[in-house]
Amino acid sequence: MQPSIISKHKPRFRHIGYGFIILIFFALETTRGMFPRLFGAPAMLLMLAVVCIAMFEREIYGAVIGAICGLLLDVTSLNLPYFTALMFMVTGAAVGIISHYFMRNMLSSAFILTAGAMIFYNLTEWLLFFVFRGVDRSAFFFLRFSLLSIIYSLIFVLPIYLLIRKIAKSKSV
Repeated sequence: MQPSIISKHKPRFRHIGYGFIILIFFALETTRGMFPRLFGAPAMLLMLAVVCIAMFEREIYGAVIGAICGLLLDVTSLNLPYFTALMFMVTGAAVGIISHYFMRNMLSSAFILTAGAMIFYNLTEWLLFFVFRGVDRSAFFFLRFSLLSIIYSLIFVLPIYLLIRKIAKSKSV
């Protein structure tokens, strides 16, 4: 029996779905006024996408998606060049490994891995760009923006995880 055209091309459609999500989240995250901020703290939508996609696609694909999303953010960032790409790439690979070998792929795992990834990213960014540079009131920045951004982003784990799962498991997409 010959496989249907849809199942034969399933990965392509799945990748296109991921691509649309990434582009939409990039626009929402980087365009001022397109997505609400919580007291000035943005939601980290692309980090959520990287974590959720890596949970379904494993470490290599997670690293590639992480690098792509990080490069997109690096284009609009004033941080060290390729910092976000490297951090997101490591995050995607780590989440892919952890979710494949050590944790079951479920919603509670998505919350844990997303929180861990965001804490890792924000803590590293804060240490490198504020603490080690001797910026005054760096603790205030971490508490006011980074921690608030993590908490705000975790609100969106459920809908983003379900959306990515639907794309990853769908027979027609």
